[in-house]
Amino acid sequence: MKTYAENWRYNTHVFILPPWKDIYLTDAQRKQDWNEAVFTYNKMIQTYRSYQYDLVEVPKAPVGERADFILDHIKGK
Repeated sequence: MKTYAENWRYNTHVFILPPWKDIYLTDAQRKQDWNEAVFTYNKMIQTYRSYQYDLVEVPKAPVGERADFILDHIKGK
């Protein structure tokens, strides 16, 4: 995995969505509890940064606004 992460990047930017307690739920697909989710988020940040990825944090906002944020970023606005 390390070789792939270092040598075969698709893009240097990574969108990351922070944990959002107000909308967080566990269900059959999302089995992590809140503490695990926060831990995983922090580990993802640490891992991406260790491979020199540029993190773009998607703001906590309604779904449409988050989608627009991502699309605007992709388009270079």
